[in-house]
Amino acid sequence: CMDNNNQCTIWCLKELGCREDEINRYKKLAEKNDIEGIIKLLSCTRCKFLQHIHEEQRKLDCIDSIIYKLKKSYEETKE
Repeated sequence: CMDNNNQCTIWCLKELGCREDEINRYKKLAEKNDIEGIIKLLSCTRCKFLQHIHEEQRKLDCIDSIIYKLKKSYEETKE
């Protein structure tokens, strides 16, 4: 990944699960050396992943809440 920044970025985008059309859009911007366009594209991609993380965090919070309530209820019945 160290030898070619462009190839490294493409590899990273694939690893992140980006769609082929997103990767192709990156390639076209890179060919034109459109750094502003690349930054905008990558920023949008980052936002999508951050949104996904927040959605998953809400799911974890929900599970944690259920576990907490169950433990609390269980402890109360033991007393």
